[in-house]
Amino acid sequence: NTFPGNLIISIKKWEMTEIEWCYEFDYLITVIEEAVERYVALGISREKIYVVSNYVNLNTFKINEPDKSIIEKFKNYKTLIYVGGFDSHRGIETAIKAVPEILKKIKDFKLVLVGDGKNIDDLKSLAKNLNIDNSILFEGWQPHTILSSYIYASDICLIPHLKTEHTDNTIPHKLFQYMLLKKPILATDCNPIERILKETNAGRVYKSGDSEDLAEKVVELFNNENELTQFGINGNKAVMDKYNWKETSKDLIRLYEKIKSE
Repeated sequence: NTFPGNLIISIKKWEMTEIEWCYEFDYLITVIEEAVERYVALGISREKIYVVSNYVNLNTFKINEPDKSIIEKFKNYKTLIYVGGFDSHRGIETAIKAVPEILKKIKDFKLVLVGDGKNIDDLKSLAKNLNIDNSILFEGWQPHTILSSYIYASDICLIPHLKTEHTDNTIPHKLFQYMLLKKPILATDCNPIERILKETNAGRVYKSGDSEDLAEKVVELFNNENELTQFGINGNKAVMDKYNWKETSKDLIRLYEKIKSE
């Protein structure tokens, strides 16, 4: 919902088109419970909506032996890592702006950014202008097979997405990858993420777009190693028990069986 975007896309027209499409189908699949309420508010019958989330597939997300060179690279630092795309709605700017405040309390801190996107040059310029480019590592886009090594090497995993109607009704896949690998999560207060972190006690939440709150939470977490460890344990258990593809696919199978019987 930005000025250039509004020149191309009318949000109201898109919403009306979305409603029209929804009425063309017998059933609607969405990825998170919060989206169900959104569609119900748009007039879609609750009985037509099924939640099949993009939880981690335990069979295909390979937990390989961590790359020793990556582990070695970060072993002497306290690291906060983000893995994913670089776009304005991802909120990475907020994380970068938090770094100067974090460095006042944690001298050996590094923000590790793994990925690429259209605003990467702006992010690098921001880091340079804040004179913190030595404390931020832009690792670029990495093969899927090596991502787990970066996650393993981190102390805290970050989801900095800005809170919008979109992020309040979707869920990032990386959340469950982080949790599976026993990493504590620091994330913004997007509705689904906040709900899951509270349900699982797998991490902390900061206010979207608030670099001061982010910095404060990072310092608090690093000052409580026991809590960091417990968050990781809790997240892993939650993924193994519930937040995985085997469990959520049961709802998809149930829907297919219903369609088959009609």
